[in-house]
This record gives sequence, C-alpha cells and structure tokens, in this order.
Amino acid sequence: MKTTVKQFGEFRKECDYWIKFYGLFDWDYMYEHKRSDGTYAFAQPDNQSRLVVLALALDWGETKPTLFRVRKYAFHEVSEVRYSKISEVAMEKLANFIDMRKKDSKSFIMNLRMDITEATHALIRTDENRIWLPDYKKRHKVPKEER
Repeated sequence: MKTTVKQFGEFRKECDYWIKFYGLFDWDYMYEHKRSDGTYAFAQPDNQSRLVVLALALDWGETKPTLFRVRKYAFHEVSEVRYSKISEVAMEKLANFIDMRKKDSKSFIMNLRMDITEATHALIRTDENRIWLPDYKKRHKVPKEER
C-alpha cells in the first residue's frame, strides 16, 4: 500500500514536533518521501556534517499506512537521531582499537554495529511506549482501530 502526500505532511509535522520536544536544534533536516528497501521510514544522520535525512517510504507493501503508524515512525526516526551519537562514539573507539591491534575483523565490526543498533532500538521502543504513546493520545483523537 502507498503512503500519500497528506501522510508525508503528517510525518514531517510529527518529526518537527519531536525535534522541538527533544531540543535537537543542532542538526539540519531534510525530508524525503521516497522508495525504500523494506523499511517504512528511516533516518540518516551524519554526525560530522550535522545533516539528517528523515524519510517516509512511498510503498509499505501489504501494510496499511495509517496516520497512527506514520506518526509513530516519525517519533521513531527522530529518536534515531537522538541516539545516533551512541553508535558513532562506539564505532570510533572500535576503529581506533583495531588500528592499534592491526587485525582484520570485519565480521566483529558488523556484529558490534548490529548489537549497538539493537540496543538503540530497545531504548527507542521503551520511549515509544512511555513517551510517545501517552503524548500521542493527548494530542490526537485515536480511533479504536488504530490503537
């Protein structure tokens, strides 16, 4: 199923809300409504340039893109930006360690990256339940089928 221009507008609006909520003003943001490989939305923060691309996928396959989901994914992607420094610091430290040890450890790096991503997403899922959902229910009338 396809996302609409209206849903993309809601995605942007919800991202802007959470950017302001968290005070993430030290980034430049670009929004895109584009094709994606298997994700409903994504964030691409670049900690060096301080530029973030926040994107909503055009096609969600068999999943119906409700406003509830679009807004939840907006929160999720802004949270990715919020926690992006965790991954950057860990990967920098690891790269320095590997340089010092002169080991070829690509699989170790990939596993570490996956572990960091998993830990970050665990924090975001907790935030979705404890921060986003109560706030969402206050700000929006939520039809039963979207709860």
